Amino acid sequence: MDRNLLNRQRRNFLALLGRTGKAALLPGVLQIAAAEVVAGSAIFSSSVEAQTRPGDPLIEPPQIRSKNGTLETTLTAAKGELRLGSFSFPGRMYNGEYIPPVLRVRLGDTLKIRFNNRLPDEPSNLHFHGMSVSPRGNSDNVFVHVPPGGSFDYQVNIPANDRQGPGMFWYHPHAHGVVTPQILGGMSGGLVVEGMDERFPVLKGMPERLLFIKHVEHEGREVVSINGQINPVVSIRAGELQYWRIAHIGATLFMKFALDGLPFYVVATDGHVLSRPRRITEFFMGP
Repeated sequence: MDRNLLNRQRRNFLALLGRTGKAALLPGVLQIAAAEVVAGSAIFSSSVEAQTRPGDPLIEPPQIRSKNGTLETTLTAAKGELRLGSFSFPGRMYNGEYIPPVLRVRLGDTLKIRFNNRLPDEPSNLHFHGMSVSPRGNSDNVFVHVPPGGSFDYQVNIPANDRQGPGMFWYHPHAHGVVTPQILGGMSGGLVVEGMDERFPVLKGMPERLLFIKHVEHEGREVVSINGQINPVVSIRAGELQYWRIAHIGATLFMKFALDGLPFYVVATDGHVLSRPRRITEFFMGP
């Protein structure tokens, strides 16, 4: 992309995104489950009124990046006590974390994951949601069921081209009969395939925010969190552009995402890069 076109993109974004607003999570209707947007904002609120320490800064989730074409790590599923604000729940988590590591890879890389199932009474496995990778063998094979106490070595080769592209994806269990309680317990995490800034050079150098939305059912209500926090704040300067990678990695809840009085641009949805940024004011996210 030539520099004149890049500068025009930035001016167009700045003309619309030079002020701040509020973003709220509200019940909505399924339309898309993940988005990558350029935005200015933000105070978030959830559907639960009882909140602790409102206004805390949004915390970046842990991240693991591939090195020399390989990302190698271990994910251990186990039960544990989960605490969100003033609420406590029995959880099912990866590596004891409600927000497990974000896996960051590039096209052509290989994921090597040792999966340990330490759940006492349930099978489990891993599914790499939205990825155009092989569903066979020890790749993204949902027919592999790892029994309690068992382990399995996943090796997922990410195509360098073909239908796989850059974007936001996620990983979660896909063992028939136990998927929903395991995801609601906390077993889901983000997966980023780098390269969006090559499709949209305007993103180069732009501050990136990762926003992972989860929910827990509690006494007939939904406790909604972002990066494991209730009501966090995203700081942004007047006139500043930020690149938000937003993913709903929960199991059953439908939500509407909006910035109060503030438009933003979507550059990708569900791991699919758009041909050009699309200006919107809200979108729906489903499980």
